[in-house]
Amino acid sequence: MHMAEIITKESPLPKYYQLKEIIRAQIKKNRFSLGSKFPSEREWMSQYKVSRATVRQALGELEREGILLREQGKGTFLASPEVKSSVEKIIKGIGVLVPCITFSLYPGIVRGVEDVCLENGYHLVLSNYDVKPEKEEWRSQMMSNYMIA
Repeated sequence: MHMAEIITKESPLPKYYQLKEIIRAQIKKNRFSLGSKFPSEREWMSQYKVSRATVRQALGELEREGILLREQGKGTFLASPEVKSSVEKIIKGIGVLVPCITFSLYPGIVRGVEDVCLENGYHLVLSNYDVKPEKEEWRSQMMSNYMIA
């Protein structure tokens, strides 16, 4: 498990949402093949140290979004190739993390990155961490969950 796959109570995001985004990132990284069985609720609970309710809510939202297919008594599966493609489109982006956007150097750099992103079909996700290490770490983790290469 690497840094982007940690669920923390310090995050302003609910635990189920953090888990949901971890699963999205894993789908993007091809950790699950289409039609293969996902880990059980107990496996998710054990790996990420969360409750069954947290796991059920995360998986339930992904099921409602059409990303997962859950079959009672059989398990949870990645729904279809089209769904995997739509997940990749949702999270196709470039993240830029800057210490303080008001420093004179950063607006020009961000503008250049934005232009290149638009030309190449990517979304720009910009985050400012106010030169606070704890905020930088949290922002970096959240960006990692969305922008997996």
